Amino acid sequence: MGTKERLVLEILERNPSASADWLKAFNVDELKEYLEHLRWSSGPRDEGWCAARDERSVA
Repeated sequence: MGTKERLVLEILERNPSASADWLKAFNVDELKEYLEHLRWSSGPRDEGWCAARDERSVA
C-alpha cells in the first residue's frame, strides 16, 4: 500500500464523514497537512495549530 493510500485510510479513521474519492484528489503533502490538523484537533490544546504560510486566515 502506498503512502497516499495509508494517509487516506488514517484520515478516514479520524474523519469517517470524509469521502475516500474526495481525499484521493489531494496530493500527499496536502493529505499530510490535513492529517496533522486532525491529530492536533483531537489532542490536548497546549500547542496551537497554524495554517501554512501561504494560506490566508480569517481576521
